[in-house]
Amino acid sequence: MILDEREVDVLDSRIAAKPMTVLLEGVTSREAAQALRGRWLFVQLADDESPETEDEYYDHQLVGLAVYQEGVLAGQVTEVLHLPAQDVLAVRTAAGAEVLVPFVQQVVPHVDVAAGRLEVAGVEGLFDGED
Repeated sequence: MILDEREVDVLDSRIAAKPMTVLLEGVTSREAAQALRGRWLFVQLADDESPETEDEYYDHQLVGLAVYQEGVLAGQVTEVLHLPAQDVLAVRTAAGAEVLVPFVQQVVPHVDVAAGRLEVAGVEGLFDGED
């Protein structure tokens, strides 16, 4: 991770609410941590780095994916929201509306990052009136 043009190791992180909490190597006091509050951290992932399990994705892998419902293009993922109950995909439709899609297996049964698309189950009313 890059912080102020120097490389630091992340020892732990937690997304319980915004902002995200990150434990950095070498930051050993509350005062040192407070001095870094609100700073930007840049993460460098290796080209072949992927989440630990097959059904997990990094946010940057999902943002930009085309969203299809029953084979018809419904929109594009613009953001991944990490809510207390579950993750939610913000999908911008062709009409410009934003639809929030629960990112759970029952609603999003298939994600193909390599193909740049994901499938949303035929949930009645999800994209109604958004054409």
